[in-house]
Amino acid sequence: MRLFLFSIYLLLVSAIAQPQPKINQQADFSILNNRETAYRFQTLYFDSADGKRHYRVYVGIPKTTPPPSGFPVLYALDGNAVLAELTTPRLKALAAGKKPILVLIGYNTELRLNSAARAYDYTPPDENGMEYADAIQPNRRNGGAAAFLTLLRMQIQPSVVKLANINLHEQTLWGHSYGGLFVLYTLLNKPMMFQHYVAADPSLWVRKGLMLKQWQNGQYPILADQTTLVLLKSGRANAPAVNTAAQALYQAVKAVPENSTEQLANKWANTPHLQVHYQVYPNQNHGSLFAYAFEAALNRFTAKH
Repeated sequence: MRLFLFSIYLLLVSAIAQPQPKINQQADFSILNNRETAYRFQTLYFDSADGKRHYRVYVGIPKTTPPPSGFPVLYALDGNAVLAELTTPRLKALAAGKKPILVLIGYNTELRLNSAARAYDYTPPDENGMEYADAIQPNRRNGGAAAFLTLLRMQIQPSVVKLANINLHEQTLWGHSYGGLFVLYTLLNKPMMFQHYVAADPSLWVRKGLMLKQWQNGQYPILADQTTLVLLKSGRANAPAVNTAAQALYQAVKAVPENSTEQLANKWANTPHLQVHYQVYPNQNHGSLFAYAFEAALNRFTAKH
């Protein structure tokens, strides 16, 4: 399988990288109640199996007739934060294009991000299948990806299927940072759940590069059908560390090579039935890549070809 290595440098001189959002920033839910958009939204509620985490899933359905094969679906992690990236013109363009259903998986909070919950849900279990302390904030736990994947597969996806006519062969999973790591975890462990995977700045450094080591040891997705993996990478460093957590992150990231995402793209290049696309955004840092990466996922549904 050929590697589609797209080192596409978006040389936008006027673009200025945005700072990484504050953890306690309020989410913008206004798009959910905007009746002028081409989409109607419905909110679904779920709980984790252990009862410790609670989810809001915002499902956007085009106000139009579905394609003959059913609506394609875009599942996006960090759903509360993703809402702010949706605008009335963008939703109109999506409805006029390939008409994807938008499934934005967030947490039951008024905040943009739930840092403790996502640090647990989006990170893989350790070598023994257990949870472990977070490298950035030791009071947080990592290692809940298996349970979260079960919730996604057994509860969230079936609930979405009941809401509209869906094309089960055109489903995409998108995530950024820890979310990008979960996208790769899903591809490795349940590769047939989605046909398209988009991972932006995946946190490959988690557990000192645990998942990267697994892949280097020969673990690959076992695919029967054609699947696409898009790996997006920021090219600018974040601002210098100014607190203990930022310094801990800086140390943790050094556990893997700086080009580890590109290494992964090359490593999986010859995986049967998998097309790998690698793209660099040199003018964006880790925080600002969030919006650009989600825009890249949406663009697939507005393309004329």
